[in-house]
Amino acid sequence: MSKIGGLFYKNFFLVLFIYYTVHIAIKVSAGGVEYDDAEQFLLYQNISLIYDNAQPPLYNWLQYIFFKLFGLNIFAASLLKHLILYSIFIISYLLARELNLSKLNSLIATSALLLLPQVVWGLELKLTHSALLLLISALTFLLLLKFLKSPNTLKAFALGTIIALGFLSKYSYLLLVLSLFIPTLLDKNYRKILLSKYILIISLSALAVSLVHIIPLLLNFSHISNEISAKINKDLGQIHGFISLFKATFAFLLPLLLIYVVVLLKLKPKYIPISREIKLLIKSVAVIYTITITLISIGVFDEFKERWLLPYLFTLPTILIAILPKKSEDSYKNIFATATLVVLTLILLIFVTRVSYPDIVYKIRGKYSHDLLKYSAIREHITKEPKYIKTSNLMLGGNIKLVFKNSCVNCQHRADLVIKESRFKGATEIKIPYINSKNYKSLYIKSH
Repeated sequence: MSKIGGLFYKNFFLVLFIYYTVHIAIKVSAGGVEYDDAEQFLLYQNISLIYDNAQPPLYNWLQYIFFKLFGLNIFAASLLKHLILYSIFIISYLLARELNLSKLNSLIATSALLLLPQVVWGLELKLTHSALLLLISALTFLLLLKFLKSPNTLKAFALGTIIALGFLSKYSYLLLVLSLFIPTLLDKNYRKILLSKYILIISLSALAVSLVHIIPLLLNFSHISNEISAKINKDLGQIHGFISLFKATFAFLLPLLLIYVVVLLKLKPKYIPISREIKLLIKSVAVIYTITITLISIGVFDEFKERWLLPYLFTLPTILIAILPKKSEDSYKNIFATATLVVLTLILLIFVTRVSYPDIVYKIRGKYSHDLLKYSAIREHITKEPKYIKTSNLMLGGNIKLVFKNSCVNCQHRADLVIKESRFKGATEIKIPYINSKNYKSLYIKSH
């Protein structure tokens, strides 16, 4: 047991590679996909500069490339997702090193991300755009720190480019930019660096890269803003908003904080001087919560999702490790390593059980998980691949596209997924069992 920490952290990135490879295998064997991936299968039919789901297009563009390279299948979808997830840990490690943490402490802080439920569970099960947002957020922190330490034109251009890519990955990324730049500007020395010729380079490069999406966004601004508003404001009131923010924060951090308390009780540390860079990260968290509380107070949104905290709190493991006593990592590395290995083992067991015994999932949740359904059984009802298929259900439509790869699949409730209605003239309606034998969905098919 005493050697577990050293062995784990020495081989951490290999362990993580094997872990994500197993997850890809599990995904491929499942047979179906959840909402985010189902959407990607349908969007493959219509690559665009703007989409109808209040999401920027960057992830869709990347997924389109992966489908072109590896085929329209679950492997291509899962490979992109897990390459992004693996990259998040690499960038987080580099960020910790940039903050002058030792190699071991950097590995401990990076692996501690796996103690955040939204990282180890939420990103694995469903989230796509959020995974890309987290990767770009980590890159933003890293590039900003590198730029502030030794500014030059190339670093300014890189920072502007990554800001543009963040905007193209998720609109909420702009809040992260605010939360970083406000404390940067409040620091006298940082402000002098930022408000120089470099601010023009950062701004122009960000504008140039994102312009491809800004123009269509402005042309459709009313519709997209309404879509976003519908997601974040449910007319539940400010009290509900504050409660949901508290609950989301509590659930997001609980496992990590429990392990950290164990470490604190063991070390009983005194006051530790905090570096200027770590203070910047702490101030960034303070600013984002100030912005969030203000937005809830004025009624902009009243429902806060746990996953929204990913780009804002992913630096917390690094912050917490950085403020522990120097050269004390040998006394707590085994605690973090054991906790992380237990979590990884439990998650793998849960995912293997989900795929092997889907009925157990149904008994626990009271409903079926769509990625566990064998959509290939649809071929029993549609023996010949149609040219056109129409459905009102996005989840069903995406999984049907996975089965009938050459068919044009229409999804009625999304403008960016609609095929011209004229193509369905003379289409035949069929009803297929969906989820179980008591639940049927209508499909409209046309063979020519």
